[in-house]
Amino acid sequence: MLLAENFKFILVVMKRLVEKVVEKNSFAGVRKVAVVALWVALAWSFYSCGKSSEYCDCKDDMYFYYYFDEKIRFDHHFLNNWLFVGFYQHTTDVEMINFLNKTGFFKTINASDIIYNPNENGEYYRFMFAYNKIPKNCNQLKEIIRILENAPIVSHVSLTFEGKTYIDTPSEPQKGYQRVMAFHATFNVRVKDASDLSDLHTVAQETNTTILWQLQNNWFTLGADKTSKGNAFQMANFFYETGRFVDAHPNFFVTDLKINN
Repeated sequence: MLLAENFKFILVVMKRLVEKVVEKNSFAGVRKVAVVALWVALAWSFYSCGKSSEYCDCKDDMYFYYYFDEKIRFDHHFLNNWLFVGFYQHTTDVEMINFLNKTGFFKTINASDIIYNPNENGEYYRFMFAYNKIPKNCNQLKEIIRILENAPIVSHVSLTFEGKTYIDTPSEPQKGYQRVMAFHATFNVRVKDASDLSDLHTVAQETNTTILWQLQNNWFTLGADKTSKGNAFQMANFFYETGRFVDAHPNFFVTDLKINN
């Protein structure tokens, strides 16, 4: 905030300087103003890259998350060629495919692009990685997300990020493939006492998230969609920061996708 205020102050000073230069019709003064303007532009670019993801990278409030009481820095850069689109369970394959293809944002979607992710009850959550026709910057992707989430059949849309190597993934993606990470629609919460779920129900109701199933011991899986107070990543942080729970962390979806040239 302080840097932003300083930047505004610099703009005011520059405006006054330009007015004086114009009054004196001084070429040397104009040159000085141009140099100052260049330095200010460079300074602002560094400031914005470091402070606001909307200019350089889509990290936003996703800068960190909690995992077993440890604060983990989210250091994955976003990808400008994919979006991760989730649909409500009642949506048919044809509806999903037709909807995305008609938006005009993505390269042709096929049935093979649909991901069936079963939950503990054997039900399936349906997702797709949609490949943009043209790479987009952060703000453009957010606008597309806003448009997609206005559709009744869409449960949530996630930005995608550079995937890294994990235990259950190969060391490197195959040639012609890209490792992609996205935020799942679910997150896990560990309660203090499984016999007393009052806090879990209260916070879930406050955030419009859904208690899906119990994993083991005191762990529960919850779901967040576009009607929740945030995505699953944000909600995991929110639940943990209430201090009512032992732990909470988001679930990620990582896979290798064929690069669609």
